[in-house]
Amino acid sequence: MRAVLIGAVESTRIALRVLAEAPEWELAAVVTLPPDLAARHSDFVDLGDETLAAGAKLIHAPNGNAPDVLAQIRDARPDVMFVIGWSQLCKPEMLGIAAGGAIGYHPAPLPHLRGRAVIPWTILLDQRVTAGSLFWIDEGVDSGPLVAQHYFHLAADETAQSLYDRHMEALEAMMRDVAPKLAAGTAPRIVQDERYASSSG
Repeated sequence: MRAVLIGAVESTRIALRVLAEAPEWELAAVVTLPPDLAARHSDFVDLGDETLAAGAKLIHAPNGNAPDVLAQIRDARPDVMFVIGWSQLCKPEMLGIAAGGAIGYHPAPLPHLRGRAVIPWTILLDQRVTAGSLFWIDEGVDSGPLVAQHYFHLAADETAQSLYDRHMEALEAMMRDVAPKLAAGTAPRIVQDERYASSSG
C-alpha cells in the first residue's frame, strides 16, 4: 500500500516513522511546511532528512490545497493519505485523490471536543478522562468515522506539555496497531454518535 503523509509537527514525525517501518506500507511522499514557515506551529518539526531517509518524496507546501501540491500528491499515487499535524482543512479535491480515503488524528475522545486548541481546553474544562482518536476525514470538522481511540486518565497536575506527550504515545500505539489493518482493508469505520458531539472553546 502506498501512503502520502501530510503534516509538520511531532505527531507527523511519529506517523512518518511508523509508516516507514511498516512492511505493508510504502511511504511515497511527505507534504510539509517549508522551514521558513516554521513559526506557524510552536511544535514545528523539520521532516526533510527523515523523509528522504525513508525514500519518500519531500513536498514543501505553504498551502496543502494548492493546485500544484495536489498534482504532486496525485503523482505519488497514494492508496491512503494520512493528514496528521496539519492545521489546514482538507478540501474535497484533496480528499478525492486517494481511493482508500484519508486518516486524521485528533487529541480528544471524538465526537467530544472537536475543533482547535483541544489540549489546553481539555485541562481548562477539568476533564478527568480523555482519548486520542484516529478517524476517517470527511468534509466536516473532526466528524468522520472512527478508526481507533486510545483512552487514558488525566493527572491532577497535568500540564499542556505532559498531556501533549501522552497524546504522542497514544498516537504511536494506535498507528502501529492500525497500519496493518488499513493495509488489509479491515480497519473499522465507526460512525460518530452526534448525541455526544461538542466543540472546543
